[in-house]
Amino acid sequence: MLNQPFAEAIIRQIIKNHNFKCKITFDYQNKETGTDGYDLTINLKQIQSLSKSYSIPEELTLKLAVYHELGHVRAYQNNIESHIRQFDFTIKENILDRFNQFEINKELDAWKCGNSIIPEILKKDFDLFNEYNIEMYKSEKERRFRKAAK
Repeated sequence: MLNQPFAEAIIRQIIKNHNFKCKITFDYQNKETGTDGYDLTINLKQIQSLSKSYSIPEELTLKLAVYHELGHVRAYQNNIESHIRQFDFTIKENILDRFNQFEINKELDAWKCGNSIIPEILKKDFDLFNEYNIEMYKSEKERRFRKAAK
């Protein structure tokens, strides 16, 4: 089981190796592992759950998740305006399809940007992690959206 000091050391090393300037917050209750475009939130319970779902060690799951989230940071910082323009919330037609595509595009951007910084030895695992992540993301986002629309 990952503990916070060990996880934080891994994350700080990754951030340092790639010259990111990110604050790291650990959350065990409400937030999912993610980023606001600048800082990282890590939920070790979620990492442990993902590790079981993906059937890979927790430390590897943490590294893959951090590289994925740093991909979001890089994509966000490089393309903030294009992400905002991609989705017009005022148009009501096909909103679920458009919302899902918008979210999937953000995940694909994170995958691409994360892939540019991840060590070669982790790339195969990173690709599998992201493929699985996107499939789960598609089904989860649709479930949440439909629930919110009720």
